[in-house]
Amino acid sequence: GLKHKCFEECLDHLVAGNHPWVYGPSGTGKTSLAAQLADALGVRYAGISASPGMSGAEFEGWLLPTGAGGQFEHIESIFLDFVENGGLFLIDEIANLPADVASKLNMLIAQRKAWISKRFKNPEVIACKKFYLMAADNTSGRGGDRRFVRQQQDSALRNRFSYVRVGYDRDMESALFGDDKALLGRVWALREKAAKAKLDEEVGLRQIQQPYVLRKTHGKDRWNVDRCIDSVTAGWSDDDRAKVGLRVG
Repeated sequence: GLKHKCFEECLDHLVAGNHPWVYGPSGTGKTSLAAQLADALGVRYAGISASPGMSGAEFEGWLLPTGAGGQFEHIESIFLDFVENGGLFLIDEIANLPADVASKLNMLIAQRKAWISKRFKNPEVIACKKFYLMAADNTSGRGGDRRFVRQQQDSALRNRFSYVRVGYDRDMESALFGDDKALLGRVWALREKAAKAKLDEEVGLRQIQQPYVLRKTHGKDRWNVDRCIDSVTAGWSDDDRAKVGLRVG
């Protein structure tokens, strides 16, 4: 099937036992790439989107009073299930991880072995040979920029990963949406203008897919290319729209 241009590089890392951290602009297909890699490896796929307020229990599991008489028991996380039983697990938006949660993750992936003290009956965690870990973010974990608010991750965690820069893939976009060359050409031109003007706005797969579906569903006369471009840039500031030659007001 259709593969992202970074597919082979990521697959090489995973087969070699490395953990690829794919990073790049929004709408470059990072999360769909992970699902595609899981299929290639013949394993199940799951993931989580990190947030500044998330708990380390998402990785270690929970200690809850679910036993007889309110006795506390360890409730397994999906992540631990994948670690021990195999599968490809994606941590999306990984640069959002709070420092204490990042340290727990670091412990779990350091040597493919760890101890979870709250799991009383079997505290030792040993990673299955078919466990694959992947991360995705708009940044490489070294802090945010003018477009993305992110935490700066400790080098101890970052060094567990192999970085793969993901950019826009015109070959993949052509394969998916090439039957609407008028729309595709205009979106590509918009992307180039936005990059040249150094705008904070991203013009990725979503900015092609959404108008593409509208034109397929409602017709190209009703949703002409000008209307589509107005739609995908509707949330932009007047100043940004003017910089790429779009009408304002």
